[in-house]
Amino acid sequence: MVEQIEAIDNYSENHLLKGIEQGGKVSLNLKLKKGKTDLSGSFDVGLGMQNENKGVLNINSNILLINRIVKSFSTISRNNIGINHSPFDYFSFNLNTEQLLESNYTTKKIIPETQFSNLLDDKRVNINNQFFGNYNAIFKLKPNLSIKTNLYYLKDRISTNQLFENQFEINNQNFITSDNTFITKKPQQYRGDVKVKYNTSKTSLLEYKLRLRQENIETPSTVVQNQTDTFSTFLNTEDFYLKQDLLWTKKLSDKKALQVSLFHSFNDLPQNFSNTIAI
Repeated sequence: MVEQIEAIDNYSENHLLKGIEQGGKVSLNLKLKKGKTDLSGSFDVGLGMQNENKGVLNINSNILLINRIVKSFSTISRNNIGINHSPFDYFSFNLNTEQLLESNYTTKKIIPETQFSNLLDDKRVNINNQFFGNYNAIFKLKPNLSIKTNLYYLKDRISTNQLFENQFEINNQNFITSDNTFITKKPQQYRGDVKVKYNTSKTSLLEYKLRLRQENIETPSTVVQNQTDTFSTFLNTEDFYLKQDLLWTKKLSDKKALQVSLFHSFNDLPQNFSNTIAI
C-alpha cells in the first residue's frame, strides 16, 4: 500500500512558504502505490439494562478509506449512557480551542443557555441520548487541485432532575420547602467545512476556506416549588454561522512572498423565550 515514506523539513501547510516561515516543523509524507485502495473499519456495540427496565446502548463505528485520490475517515456513534463522542459540549458549554478562536466573529447570546451544575463528573450525571456523525475527506482531483471536507451532524437530548429540600425549625415548629427542577436540552447541529487549494502556477497558490453551521437548541424547563407552584419556561435558539476566507500567495523569491487575504463572516442568532406560571 505504502510505496515510500518521505520526511519533509521546515514543513508548511502552504508549500510556497517553505523556507520563509520559521516554524521548524517536520512532516512525514506517505506516497501510496498506484491502483491500490485500503478500506478498513470497526464496529463496537454495548447493550445493557438499567433500573425500571430501561435499555442502554453505546454504539461506535469507524471507516477508513485510503488511495491516491481519496483519503477519508468517517465515524458514527449513538449512546444514552452519558458519553459525549462529539467535539461540542452542550452539557456544561465548555468551549474548545476552535470555538475560542472564533469567538471574535460570533454573536453573543442575549439569553444564555442553561448550564447543568453538578458536584460529580459529567459522565455520572449526564443523562443523554446522542447521535453523532463525522465525515472527513481529502480529494486529490488534479496535481494542482485538492479539496478537503469535514462534515458534522449531532442530535442530542440532555436532561436533568434536581431536588432541593430545606428543613426549618422555628419556635418548635418544623416546615419544609422544596424546589424540584426538570430541565431538558435538545441540541441539533449541522456543520460543513470545505477547503480548496488550487495552484494557479508553480509560484502562486489560491486557497479558499468555507464554514457553514446551523445550530438549533430547544430548552424546556419546569420548577415545582413546595409541590404546589409550577414555573415553566421554554427557550428556542437558532444559530446560523457563515465564514469565508480567501488567500492568494505569490512567491517572489526564496525568501520573499506576497499574500493577499479576504475574509467574510456572518452570524444570525435569533432567540425566543416564553414562561408560564401555574399557582
